[in-house]
Amino acid sequence: MSYMTGTKYELYRVPLLMRTFSGMKFKDICVILYAKMSLIVIGLDVKVGNRIKVFLNPSDYILGETDHMCYMINH
Repeated sequence: MSYMTGTKYELYRVPLLMRTFSGMKFKDICVILYAKMSLIVIGLDVKVGNRIKVFLNPSDYILGETDHMCYMINH
């Protein structure tokens, strides 16, 4: 992929709602969102203690009983 091709992509920070994704692994959510909407999910905000940390590709992370923010690329 060339630099000019990559400039057409946009990065968004959007919510993953607990009511939709609770109990699912991050990697399974990625597959679903790509198949249904062509969205590439690359990361996730996770609360660790009293801080929010960004994790890139936390593939086996299971979403719990709270909403999360994710980072996705739309092309």
